[in-house]
Amino acid sequence: MKKRFWLLSLLSLLLIGCNKVEKTEDFVVGVKNKKGETVQILNTTVFLRTYDTKTFDNLFPTYTSLIQRIHKESDRYNEYTEYSDIFKLNRDGSVSTNAEVIDIIDNVLELSALTDYKFNPSLGPLIDVWSPLFNNSNNTDPSTEDIENALSMIATSNIEDYFDIDRDTNTIAYKDKNLVLDLGAYVKGYALEKAYAAFSENDQPLMIYAGGSSIILKGVKPYANGNWIIDIDNPDNYLSSVAQLYLKGTHTISTSGDYQKYFVNDNGIRRHHILNPLTGYPIDTYRSITVYSNKRADVLDALTTALFNCSNDDEFKVLISKVEAHYDMEIEYIYVKEESGKNYLGVSKGAKDVIKNAKLEVREVE
Repeated sequence: MKKRFWLLSLLSLLLIGCNKVEKTEDFVVGVKNKKGETVQILNTTVFLRTYDTKTFDNLFPTYTSLIQRIHKESDRYNEYTEYSDIFKLNRDGSVSTNAEVIDIIDNVLELSALTDYKFNPSLGPLIDVWSPLFNNSNNTDPSTEDIENALSMIATSNIEDYFDIDRDTNTIAYKDKNLVLDLGAYVKGYALEKAYAAFSENDQPLMIYAGGSSIILKGVKPYANGNWIIDIDNPDNYLSSVAQLYLKGTHTISTSGDYQKYFVNDNGIRRHHILNPLTGYPIDTYRSITVYSNKRADVLDALTTALFNCSNDDEFKVLISKVEAHYDMEIEYIYVKEESGKNYLGVSKGAKDVIKNAKLEVREVE
């Protein structure tokens, strides 16, 4: 009897050893612009995580090359020795490019119109007015003149009419010389989506993410009962969480919030970086918004920006329904909202079942 027990114990140890999880992750290093300066990828930290070393070693070079390429194509602030498509388009008013950049432009124009321009890729002039102010925790709002001037250069209807796109020759030209594209609210999700497609033949679980804002979870996590556990940041202290999402299987996730890039103005009002293309100012209806689905990280990236520009929950839900119908996808959401000086969690019906360890009141949005 003792011998049999010993053999069973040895077999169990061998099986555990054979199924050892080797969590491996690293981030994509920055790239050098034409001036020789190192530029952070997609203005954030972009990671690949796998659960065995062999998978990581096989995928990471492809991941790095793909993410760096899309960064160079879409970065409007820096010129590189190759690509620099959006930089050149904004500088020269036209560019000879490739099918990938055409695809990006087509997608952002479609999403802009679909969201009634709450997501707006032509926001460059307005971003340039506000961005320097976020370097200090306290600051003064831009002048009304500067905001109105920036708004006059933004497309808020028929945005496709501002472009001349030749898909046969892969060329793009602006019809309005004042246009300045900024893809920051879209391209992180797009880059992750392209990486996910590149890994389609790999059957191992993995996680790809850009900061905390865009995430793709692939497959079944090899521990934690198969649950991918995603923190919902506390807007008042983003190093802590107000709840966790427990998700199983492949998911795409996007989060936008008012708590990492902001300043407090002279009147004590928090001014965050998600700017409304109609008013020129941030809207403070929500503190953070997280959406998740089973596909289209790029769509979700743009969607959270658009949702932040909604003034109430009815407008919020209508926008989600439009995007769901257009892309044939189901979207669940969790937001943090302030009421009478106190934060609470608003959740969709589906999200209510996967929210765990909530530290705020949870309300199902009806």
